[in-house]
Amino acid sequence: MKKTKTVLFVLIMALMSQSNFAQSDLQVFGFFQGSVSKLKGGYSAIADVPAMVNPTGKLVLSEKKDDYTNPSIQQLNLFFRKELNEKFTAWVNFEILGSYNSGNSWGSFSLEEAWVNYQMNNAFNVKAGLLIPRFAYLNEIKNRMPLLPYITRPLVYESSNKTINYSHFVPERAFVQAYGYIPVSDITFDYAVFAGPSENSYISGSGATGGTSVDTTNFKLFGGRVGAKYSDLRFGVSFTSDKDNQQATIQEDVSRTRFAFDLGYSLYNFFFDAEYIAVNLKPKNSTKNQNKLFYYGTLGYNITDDLFAYGSYSYLKDENDNILNSGMKGLIFGMGFKPLESVVIKGSYAAYYAKSSFDVVINPNIPAVNTNVDIDYKSYQIAVSVLF
Repeated sequence: MKKTKTVLFVLIMALMSQSNFAQSDLQVFGFFQGSVSKLKGGYSAIADVPAMVNPTGKLVLSEKKDDYTNPSIQQLNLFFRKELNEKFTAWVNFEILGSYNSGNSWGSFSLEEAWVNYQMNNAFNVKAGLLIPRFAYLNEIKNRMPLLPYITRPLVYESSNKTINYSHFVPERAFVQAYGYIPVSDITFDYAVFAGPSENSYISGSGATGGTSVDTTNFKLFGGRVGAKYSDLRFGVSFTSDKDNQQATIQEDVSRTRFAFDLGYSLYNFFFDAEYIAVNLKPKNSTKNQNKLFYYGTLGYNITDDLFAYGSYSYLKDENDNILNSGMKGLIFGMGFKPLESVVIKGSYAAYYAKSSFDVVINPNIPAVNTNVDIDYKSYQIAVSVLF
């Protein structure tokens, strides 16, 4: 997978980077990942109730079981790139998810990126527009599926897992980012600082004077990352500061900071990637612990230049969520084969599960009752990623 990632990374990033030529023709390229998934599992919420409510002592509050096989175009991205001159490059990225069809209300279609890049030199670059900020390692490239071994990604980065609000853990958007690379002897240092809009819940469909997608706040997102690369070792630390919209519950915009550490290493034919993200919230109108954490580790082995296998474990905990306050675990085992430089065939087994207990008021005439929630899903998947 290391060679696969390297070749595809060079292909994509070379097109994203600035070159030293005069204005060029418009470049159009992209990739898609199609998959077939066999999903089995479900969730349940069962309350312990007095015999007067139910003689069995149990009451099912919610329950769902799934067992199906689903073919879909998991993701398709279409990129447009144009070198405006020796210093400026424009970039646009459209993303389609879930076999998008507007007539049937399937999937989604979105403008993910639209920015212009100014490059003074390797040590100083500026992007401005709509962009994905550099935070930890996977956030910026989480949707570049040909670069990744995964079909199902680690918990926070898997958009199909609707139990998790991933925007609590990673910044979604930025409107400006300065970044660069500074070589010192055998070590290359890198940095990024960015600013962006407030979280999506603050974005209004329309403004008082017209327009759409209006950020209705005066506070914004600020953050950055510093890192270093030495031979096959890469590591970095990241930070953000913004606010979490809790007006509906405690009538407060809660100060939030995120801290992250990422690590990557290759040794012989092994490759390893890991991240740790801690989210700290400091509400003034509540004494409840609202902190969150997430981490994952992936260990893989390149069997040949074109064949790889890996295993990945991820864990997430949200103290402010009744379902996730005892943690959710994710497990992935997978393989991949590259018949062509631009094609990767993947197969994987993925599972995520969580158990939690909390009190719920189901009847105002009796005390709150203990409720047990159990989530357990497993999937078997095959997929093909194609760069075109």
